[in-house]
Amino acid sequence: MRHGAAVAIIDALGTVTGWSEGARRLTGHSAEDVVGRPAARLLAADPPDDVLAERTGTVALRHRDGHRVDAALTACPVTGADGRPTGFVVTADPPGTTLAAEAFEQASMSMSVFDLEQRYLRANDAACKVMGVPESALTGRFFADTVEEAEYNTGFLRHLREVAETGRPVRYESFAAAPALNREHLWSLEMWPLHTASGELTGVAMAAFDSSEQYWARRRLALLNEASTGIGTTLDVARTAEELIDVLVPRYADFASVNLLDWVLGGQEPPMIPDGGGVLHRIAHGSTHAGDPGAAVRVGETDFHPPHSPPARALREGRAVLSQAGEPDFTEWLAERNARSPQGRPYRQAAGERLTAWGLEEAAFVTELVVSELVTNAIRYGEPPIQLRLIRDRALICEVSDASSTAPHLRRAHAYDEGGRGLLLVAQLTQRWGSRQTGRGKTIWAEQALPASDHWREPPGFGASPGNGNPHGGT
Repeated sequence: MRHGAAVAIIDALGTVTGWSEGARRLTGHSAEDVVGRPAARLLAADPPDDVLAERTGTVALRHRDGHRVDAALTACPVTGADGRPTGFVVTADPPGTTLAAEAFEQASMSMSVFDLEQRYLRANDAACKVMGVPESALTGRFFADTVEEAEYNTGFLRHLREVAETGRPVRYESFAAAPALNREHLWSLEMWPLHTASGELTGVAMAAFDSSEQYWARRRLALLNEASTGIGTTLDVARTAEELIDVLVPRYADFASVNLLDWVLGGQEPPMIPDGGGVLHRIAHGSTHAGDPGAAVRVGETDFHPPHSPPARALREGRAVLSQAGEPDFTEWLAERNARSPQGRPYRQAAGERLTAWGLEEAAFVTELVVSELVTNAIRYGEPPIQLRLIRDRALICEVSDASSTAPHLRRAHAYDEGGRGLLLVAQLTQRWGSRQTGRGKTIWAEQALPASDHWREPPGFGASPGNGNPHGGT
């Protein structure tokens, strides 16, 4: 018997025939008190039926001094040479073991246990929720095989190895994403070594507390403090708008603008907000793109906002309005904005004329928006000359080429980046997109399905790109 284990041996008649030192400490009864006597005398209450059927569960025992002891018991049958049962070996976990296991499983913070080679041994419910898989999908797997390659995951693995090698605990904070989370969170993590009773290092335990709410609360407080001292230093409306932009860009936004109604600039009494759209004056804007704010409206100009646009809705509803790519109203508003931008206007016009000649007016709205985004992307991040090509085959393919060999990347969506949202919107509007290197730079292509009514086909080879016969080349 292992040292300290609470173990009893009971024969087929229910008589105690063996009694460990751990059993004595658990119940207060010595071996002389119980060996040779019925095991039932040790019970403080009849075991539940499900415990008898499963031979495992919590059983109420009577301590030698009379108080009740609830212990998690497991009975393993013992058979003789003829295969008949001769009794049971009953083991009891120390008091609180079951409760401790439940505490681990039900903890609100993510908790995991790893072996010394960074393989999962256990993961509680919170950890499984973060990882997006059940515990069975993690157990036995290396941590590195369960997450994407990212700097924060490399750091996590490095700290696990540090604890396993040094036997010293580690505590740190990290901004990190997880498979089941939609954005990065701020985690406060602690890792500590696990030892046997003899001191041998056997594993590493980890607890991660999501402190994102506290972090963002501190950031909001800091923003309010900064705004209170940096915005409104003068009575000039335009200067106040510029100070607001300075606070927002680039710390919180890639692009921001301030647009005002006529009565604000004229010092008049505020009129009723119309149910329809309205005209706003651009008095300030800012962008992370130096020298190219990506704005469809210049400072000092006016702009009409249709009823479905986010600014018109915000005025009408008297609250903040959050819009994003993929929403029909936002896509329509963005298309209208881009149509007024000088960037890419000739390209859109040429695309529209070609689609009309092909009888594909139905596809014009999405195609012109895709052209606008690809051309704007090339103007901002590529090098001239910039060329547009439309290919009508089994699908409608739009290609924009420039002289830069830099590969394109999806960038995070920014709701008011007026001059072009880049490739994220293209990816959402088209069936697929990609890029290929050419001898003179690169080409970015996007493919749309043709309208159902269009059955036209060009002769073989029409519009195919040189190289491998694939109109898309590589992705």
